[in-house]
Amino acid sequence: MKIKLSPRICAVIALLAFSSLPSQGNTMSDSKAIQATLDKNTAAVASLNIADVLATYENGAVMVGANGELAQGSPALQKMFEGFFAVKPKLTFSGHKTLISGDVAVHTNSWKMDATLPDGTKIQNGGLSVIVLRKQADGNWLMVIDNPFGDQSLKAN
Repeated sequence: MKIKLSPRICAVIALLAFSSLPSQGNTMSDSKAIQATLDKNTAAVASLNIADVLATYENGAVMVGANGELAQGSPALQKMFEGFFAVKPKLTFSGHKTLISGDVAVHTNSWKMDATLPDGTKIQNGGLSVIVLRKQADGNWLMVIDNPFGDQSLKAN
């Protein structure tokens, strides 16, 4: 005999099944380690310290630039940050949210930037940052994907 279940009943069954699974990797220590990486990156950007910025990324990490261009790996990230630091950015962040699953995390937040172009022109920008981090063997977390323009890709579609 076949039993036909409504989509609503299937959703409830799935919810009950997944809610009984043990939690993985969503520990307070992981949250603190992720925040430490983000804080280190923020401080390094504020002090225009490229070496410390790069230390918050995995080898081979990728970042999305202002025009949608991608920079992958330390040499490309360094070049991208050199250009970014030329405008002397002043950043503010709000609305931090981190989701952790095992050794992978996604962090989102809103940001605003005030900067000055080399010719003295003042600019402002902002957006939704989406960052994927991976837990390292030593327990630290490093960024793997950094998309400070996550909302712009959605608006383009």
